[in-house]
Amino acid sequence: MKCAVDRNMSDPLDIAPLGCKPVSLDRCESGYMASKENVTLPGGENASMDQCCQCRPGETCGYCEKEAMCTDEEKRMYVAEEEECFDVPPPPIEEEEETSGPSGPAPEYEEDVPLTGLAWWKKHLWLIFLFGFLIVLSLLGLWSRLPSYSPLKKRIPVIIGVVILLDVFAILLVKYLK
Repeated sequence: MKCAVDRNMSDPLDIAPLGCKPVSLDRCESGYMASKENVTLPGGENASMDQCCQCRPGETCGYCEKEAMCTDEEKRMYVAEEEECFDVPPPPIEEEEETSGPSGPAPEYEEDVPLTGLAWWKKHLWLIFLFGFLIVLSLLGLWSRLPSYSPLKKRIPVIIGVVILLDVFAILLVKYLK
């Protein structure tokens, strides 16, 4: 069956019936892969590695430029014409949602929820370090430019020490605050 993604070959790869099994989308953008035992090369010999399958008809296709709407050319290249390629039947289309409880496993990826407040700082903890480092670096640059008789020349090392302590305290506070 002509279900393999690579259709640029003059003789496409053959995949055994029901040979395309579900896999994660990071392995194959179609969500289906055939093991090497189910892939036959144009010369009749078995393939040496697994092969990504085309997308299942009726499902969104990650190979298309716009996943939800494939062009006719993309459908010809990336969407299988034969349903017999796929091992598992397509998921049933539910007209009503069940409210009796959880219906299955959680989705693989969650929606991007914007982080606010402390959660944002916990994720970007390195920024606190960077801010402290830049302040210390600026103070060191100022200290090196001041003349030796300036009263500020003696105070800058103390200010640098305070900035370092505040920076470490802020990092520990953000890291271990619930």
